[in-house]
Amino acid sequence: MEEPLYLLETILYDPNEGFYLLDLHLARLTRSAKDFQYPEPNGTCIKDLLLAQVPLENPQRVRLLYDIHGNTTIEYTTLPIESINSINTLDDQTTLKLNTQSPLKIVLDTQATLTVGQLTIQHKTTHRRVYTAARERTHAGTSDVFDVVLWNTNNQITETSIANIAIGKRSQQGNYIWKTPSLDCGLLPGVFRRYLLDQGKMVESKITTDDLIKAQQDGDTIICFNSVRKIYKVYLDVA
Repeated sequence: MEEPLYLLETILYDPNEGFYLLDLHLARLTRSAKDFQYPEPNGTCIKDLLLAQVPLENPQRVRLLYDIHGNTTIEYTTLPIESINSINTLDDQTTLKLNTQSPLKIVLDTQATLTVGQLTIQHKTTHRRVYTAARERTHAGTSDVFDVVLWNTNNQITETSIANIAIGKRSQQGNYIWKTPSLDCGLLPGVFRRYLLDQGKMVESKITTDDLIKAQQDGDTIICFNSVRKIYKVYLDVA
């Protein structure tokens, strides 16, 4: 029997900032509900529910689940205060800070994934078989491999199993030009991705698997990001 499909938003609660990027999360949830023909979410009610159910003294990783009947379920996990990442933009000072981080190891998936036109790729839901399969193929999360990069049947990278991805190349003027895969490659429109694009900090582009390998070999900066971890540096294992 098919498991029920919940729309999903994973939200960072920081006592200093509140529910991070909450309006962008609710906007995405509303778009998802429309495409799946779920009842339209009531943003005010959801905000009230979050305030009533989530402990506000400590940082929390909040899972907001929204079902076919328009019911909202809130789950949360307390985070250590030291786990809250302050890197949330892509100016030159931030890039210098990123380059002092110890990067996390990522690998390319061993096979292409059909992602274009898939509703459960274009929207965040509890149906994550595509991502789970990629992690299992590459042993991501169970070895020294932190995450896996998915790619489509056109050899274009899309995202990792838990984050969006971008490449930063230093220009002749010394500033960084950041590129992230285009939505039409077949990927989740991440909330933090939207935030960075709206800031004008990066542009969308078609990035092939060969482009990603070359970026690693050339010493370009590769980052991943989502609205809980924010921005963190990674390196591609090309061995």
